[in-house]
Amino acid sequence: MKEIFVFAKVKGGKQFIGMFGDMESLHDDVDETLATKNRLDLADDVYFLSNGVEYKLFVL
Repeated sequence: MKEIFVFAKVKGGKQFIGMFGDMESLHDDVDETLATKNRLDLADDVYFLSNGVEYKLFVL
């Protein structure tokens, strides 16, 4: 079940990146998703929600 909500904080709000289900591979999955969507510019501003708590995710 995918329950980790990943987004980037951008000017004016949040940019949805995806829903993921595994903390162990979260970094690699998000990195791959950003590369696939050609949105590596968002890498410095990526956050995720897990159990209602917001965390910064360091990618690349």
